[in-house]
Amino acid sequence: MRKTIKQVFTEFLGEKKKELAPRTYEYYNEAIRFLEHCINGYGYNTLDEKDAKKFDENFEKGIEFCDTFEPQILDSSNFSEFLGYYYPKKVAWGRDRAKKICGATIALYKWMVKNKHILQEEDGDAIELRESVNYLREALKEGMEEFCSFDDEL
Repeated sequence: MRKTIKQVFTEFLGEKKKELAPRTYEYYNEAIRFLEHCINGYGYNTLDEKDAKKFDENFEKGIEFCDTFEPQILDSSNFSEFLGYYYPKKVAWGRDRAKKICGATIALYKWMVKNKHILQEEDGDAIELRESVNYLREALKEGMEEFCSFDDEL
């Protein structure tokens, strides 16, 4: 069996723990935990009928989305939902922290693309990684503007 989303997230954090200063690593860990929670709560919204049935069966057994599916089921829309809606609406603790969470989330996205855990594709058309990253940054900016009332800019 291939790795689950949760296993890939754990692998990423394991690598980052060796590379980053402890305080920076904590932002990464926090970002990934919030992202995992978001995907566990909202990931089923984009499932086809077959995967929805698999999810429902596992969920009834107490197995969450990130423990059920391989990361290939994710795409940039899952990340933009997190940055553009979930984080600003459900979590946001200020713009400085939001920037760090966004940076960690984008680092994970790039790492997953680089390591072929997710495909760099959207709507059937290959797109550049740079475009996806800009899309994710814009999602956070728009979400912070819509759901948070901070005076400074992102």
